[in-house]
Amino acid sequence: MNKKENDTVNQRLSNNQEENSSRKYSKWFGTIALSVLLFCVGYGFVLSGCEERGTFGDMFGAVGALFSGLAFAGVIVTMLQQSETLKLQRKDLRNQTEAIELQRQEIANTNKELQEQNKTIRLQRFENTFFNMLEMQQEILKSVTVFRDYLHRSYTNGEKEELRNRDELHGHSAISKIWEDFLFARKTDKGRTNAIHHFELYLSDKRYIVPYFRQIFQIVTFVDKSDNLTSDEKHRYIGIIRDTLSSDEISLIFYYVISPNGNQRYKQLIEKYALFEHIGDSVLVDPNHRGLYEDGAYRSMPY
Repeated sequence: MNKKENDTVNQRLSNNQEENSSRKYSKWFGTIALSVLLFCVGYGFVLSGCEERGTFGDMFGAVGALFSGLAFAGVIVTMLQQSETLKLQRKDLRNQTEAIELQRQEIANTNKELQEQNKTIRLQRFENTFFNMLEMQQEILKSVTVFRDYLHRSYTNGEKEELRNRDELHGHSAISKIWEDFLFARKTDKGRTNAIHHFELYLSDKRYIVPYFRQIFQIVTFVDKSDNLTSDEKHRYIGIIRDTLSSDEISLIFYYVISPNGNQRYKQLIEKYALFEHIGDSVLVDPNHRGLYEDGAYRSMPY
């Protein structure tokens, strides 16, 4: 039996109680009145003489008083009946109020469940997009290609031979080679050129790496603009991005963002989400360069 049927049964029981109470009082009062009337009429016919009947007629004054009393009693009965009816109505009203409150609670619980379901659906959609973008990041990383030239020396019949060979590097290996070459260029330059300007010049012929930087910050921006995430959740997803980056990738990002070709918006995101939280001085050209970013870039701020 559902809730609506229960309410209907309760209403019928309440109505039945009210009808039974009304019938009880009506029967009681009607029985008394009829008994008195029958007694008076019957007694009048039993009397034989006129005097006796005249005396009996005088009794009707008393009977009238009796009926007045009975009428008053009827008023009292009616009041008692109305009082009982009011009690039943109040009880019925309480039942209706409780039923409405239960319905309100059920609606609130249903709304809460729907909100939780919607939140779960939105989170699933977000994660699908997030991890697809991470996968695309790795694909772009694999496409980064550099070459490493080296000499191979050998001796044949006492004669030295030198052969120039070339290796093709991809992905993380290519990123490491790009950073190593920049550090070697800094040593060759012996500090004569500003490191930031030097890095800009160094990347001028390596534009193939820029799409990789942009993809990283597209993911960070996507997380930052996701209204369905709390601040804690945003930091956690940014942490996932940070964990996919090698120290050499972090170094390249560090100098790319603050170079003239960088992006001020990227710098703000780095400082907001501590993208350089685990960076050490050893991965920087100069430890003093840490001051180029706000403290938030190196440690998670309270949120």
